[in-house]
Amino acid sequence: MKTYVAFDVGGTKVKFGIVDEVGNILEKGQYNTRAENLERFIKDLEDIINSYKRTYKIEGIAISMPGVIDYRTGTPLVCYSIRVIEGVGIKDLLEKATGIRVEVENDGRCAAFAEKFNGNAVDCEDFICLTVGTGIGGGIFLNGKLIRGHNFKAGEVGYMINNGIREENKGSEIWSNNASIRTLVLKYKEYRGLDKELNIEGTEVFSVAKFDKNIQAMVDKWYKNLSYGIFNLSASLNPQKVLIGGGISNREDFLDKLKLHLENIEWWNEVYTTVDLCKHKNDAGLIGAVYHFRNV
Repeated sequence: MKTYVAFDVGGTKVKFGIVDEVGNILEKGQYNTRAENLERFIKDLEDIINSYKRTYKIEGIAISMPGVIDYRTGTPLVCYSIRVIEGVGIKDLLEKATGIRVEVENDGRCAAFAEKFNGNAVDCEDFICLTVGTGIGGGIFLNGKLIRGHNFKAGEVGYMINNGIREENKGSEIWSNNASIRTLVLKYKEYRGLDKELNIEGTEVFSVAKFDKNIQAMVDKWYKNLSYGIFNLSASLNPQKVLIGGGISNREDFLDKLKLHLENIEWWNEVYTTVDLCKHKNDAGLIGAVYHFRNV
């Protein structure tokens, strides 16, 4: 059976693994994203690839990453989370370094591919897959087809303005800046007077919120912002489902609390759609990247 090295690149973590041709993850791991310069970023990818080459016969390298991706050339045209790779032909660089074919696609689209392949959207013609992490990305299927848009920007839902544009909320106008895990962690650090560079996981915020009403209010506001974006997407595209992936999908109470906030929106019943988790949760990017590789 053919095997692939898959990467799911995020602004905070890079997940990697070996995935076979039917979507099984044979092994996986992760490391902290190091993007202080392009050379360091590429070297980290190469190290993982070279380590796997000693154990597996690698058919290809499949990469999921945030931003506006020209999948034809494997180039991130815009990458809000990792600026050093903007305009860089990742596909070409890694193919020359490894001698193995490389394919690159947007993380939201890869998550959608995974769910369409063998997840919770196998029978769906119209659905939206959201990845909630350092930012918010999206993959959109309409009439059974993935929507990429005129210049690969379809699904860049994190740029939706869902909080108004006012002086008092400067910096938190768009969805990625008011409903991502990165945003929640930054608000938490600010409230507690912690160093912005301190490495804190989102799980800590939710845990401390149980004992601090101010942090709980912060978490509630985060859920509210997330629900507003989902409401807007449901009203605009009328999907059969909205599926949510990323690290947050591992929280047992996440989906129930999100649904409560959606139900608190006066007009939710008018635009209602099923909201569920990605079957593959935090593995969707790895599986979807391989699906894209095999079908591009």
